[in-house]
Amino acid sequence: MLWSFVCANAGKDPEVTSVEYRAAAPNIVAGCLPGIQVSSQVMGGPSGAVSVLAVARLASGITADFANQSELARDLMFSAARRTILIAQQDIGFKEAGILGVSYPAGVTYPESTLERVADFLLSGGDAYIVQSNFGAVGLSKLIYSNDVPLADVARKIHAVARSRTRLPDSDLIALLCQHLHLAPFRFGADPAWLDGHPIGNHSKFWMLDDHVFYIGSDNIYPSDLQEFGYIVDDRNAAFAARRAYWDPLWKWSSLAAISGSEAPACVFRTPTPP
Repeated sequence: MLWSFVCANAGKDPEVTSVEYRAAAPNIVAGCLPGIQVSSQVMGGPSGAVSVLAVARLASGITADFANQSELARDLMFSAARRTILIAQQDIGFKEAGILGVSYPAGVTYPESTLERVADFLLSGGDAYIVQSNFGAVGLSKLIYSNDVPLADVARKIHAVARSRTRLPDSDLIALLCQHLHLAPFRFGADPAWLDGHPIGNHSKFWMLDDHVFYIGSDNIYPSDLQEFGYIVDDRNAAFAARRAYWDPLWKWSSLAAISGSEAPACVFRTPTPP
């Protein structure tokens, strides 16, 4: 679908271009790849093979049909979590007047359905860990890795969603969130910023459920009308390796700056003026 759209519009729309990467050639040249016939059948593997599901979203501008299967898969998977949800993302909220010619509502938008799944999970007693970019993050390439939505605002949003889905007294709800909602800015060491003073950014799109199933790919949790692709890996051994190599070091450092959760020195939900 993507290549068909690009090849049909390349040269007609100045914003639509294509490049072709050839393994046997030293240069990247303009062009369109030939169509690829993809089987709709489940592909089998040898005994002990890792189960992997490819999921994508076509968002807007490519097709009029619903084609955001990766979002649907994510929400279904989050609904199935029982013990832990681990999330590493650039942002959870989105604030932008427009991108790539697409207009968005004024103010901040959130992935409402996904946050409802997270809220229900927390209310059932699960632990959700969320790491996102530092506010105002800029990469060494000077690219922006922050949607200008503070982590404290994400905390307030999750509190509001959870508030709408329970009859718990607010004092009990706050106690639950302060214990089980672990929110922290991105760290891979002790420093929150690069040597030039720019806050460190996170461009990961990663989540893991119950140390068993995890996602790696390009799909952001924050709302955006972009085309994305990734894989859901369903294998406990692979999840263990991913957690040990990636998540555990990430959380070791990020948790030192947590604003909520059992590790946080002070809980944002009990702070009159959140940081």
